[in-house]
Amino acid sequence: MKIFYYLIITSVFLFSSCESNKIKDVKVSEYPFYDIHLKINPQNQEISVTGKLLINKSKDSLNQLFFYLQKDMDIDFFTINQKNIFERDTSKSDNRFMPQATKIHLKPGNHMVNENIEIYFSYNGKLADLPEYFANIISPEWTEIGLYYPWFPYNPELRPFTYRLTVETGPCYKVFSLGKIEKKQDAWVITNNMPTNDIVVCVSKDVMSYESQIGQSKLTIFHHNFNDTLLSKMSGDISNIVKQYNDWFGENAQDISIIESKRKKGGGYARIGGVFLGGFNPEVYYSNNEGYHRYFAHELGHLWWYKAKTNSWEDWLNESFAEYSALMIIREVFGEDAFTKRLDKKRENLEDTTPIWEFDRNRIETEEESRNIDEVLYNKGPVLLYELEKEISKEHFIELCKILFEKNIYTTSEFLETLKLAEGENVSVWFKKMLKTK
Repeated sequence: MKIFYYLIITSVFLFSSCESNKIKDVKVSEYPFYDIHLKINPQNQEISVTGKLLINKSKDSLNQLFFYLQKDMDIDFFTINQKNIFERDTSKSDNRFMPQATKIHLKPGNHMVNENIEIYFSYNGKLADLPEYFANIISPEWTEIGLYYPWFPYNPELRPFTYRLTVETGPCYKVFSLGKIEKKQDAWVITNNMPTNDIVVCVSKDVMSYESQIGQSKLTIFHHNFNDTLLSKMSGDISNIVKQYNDWFGENAQDISIIESKRKKGGGYARIGGVFLGGFNPEVYYSNNEGYHRYFAHELGHLWWYKAKTNSWEDWLNESFAEYSALMIIREVFGEDAFTKRLDKKRENLEDTTPIWEFDRNRIETEEESRNIDEVLYNKGPVLLYELEKEISKEHFIELCKILFEKNIYTTSEFLETLKLAEGENVSVWFKKMLKTK
């Protein structure tokens, strides 16, 4: 039976500046921190947002700031260290993943001399429908909003980040996301103290959850129609992957969420700490379990491989390592032949591709250039890492990965220096040449 509800909200969803001061103070850490209050009406596709972003300037070395924000938002204020000075860029979005985004520019000046930066914001508006192949949607049946809109102020250089999110919506809805979820009176409070790269908010009337423990981590599967057999199988597969990574790369106690999206189109995607399954088919999960192992293993690999800047060529340290980690899982679970078959497939057509060194995925504009991302980061990178593994042995490669994770290595120069200390200068020089020429 279809349930209707009446959501008591103001017609303009407007927060005053004094309301933003009610947000609790949070000590700035090494990661940017969002503290956001979101009111969302799935029936009318309307949102109201107020909040603040705390940035440690000494870490991020910021001279100027801009944020992507969904267009047509009615902005009440956008302040930086109490200075309400911003400009809205009305030109067409320059980010193909955010087709309806506009840019909010905050002017540099004396307000940025402090070590820490506090940005307060308040706005409201309607989220227009995205093209159907995008993985975000807001509707009475299913809401899933994140960076593809984007509904919160987003700067690619300010990630990963942590957040606390308070969500108000209709009484018959459940709200869920990545992180710790608590229901407090008429609101849902979601806290994510582990660094991530998106704030995805899901709203549904009929979602169910399944929880299990993986060492010190909690796995939660949000779903609508999974049977007990599928839940047990998926939970076991993910648990084995995470346990293997903990053994190889070092203990990581981050909680994990798997979210079944009710979207039929737009596909699946992952964020640090979770995977969103769009158009999921349980029968395919059983028939192509090796493929799902690789998919989950790559995305879960980002719990360890996420520290390099994603808006620079250093992103290979995230993507290539996550993909090769997934191949290592395939070798461990499905055997050497399955591993070799996938590696051989990645070797095809690599002769004329761009070297990894200084490859900038963010300058990609055409579909053909987009395929080059797969070839360089997801094919060539893992092939080179396999060559490194052969050169230094599997055991030494795993030990190297553990050091990279423990030492928080996030640049190629640091990686090469770590490789030099672990395996000698000749190996480091050889692999640097591979990155520059292969």
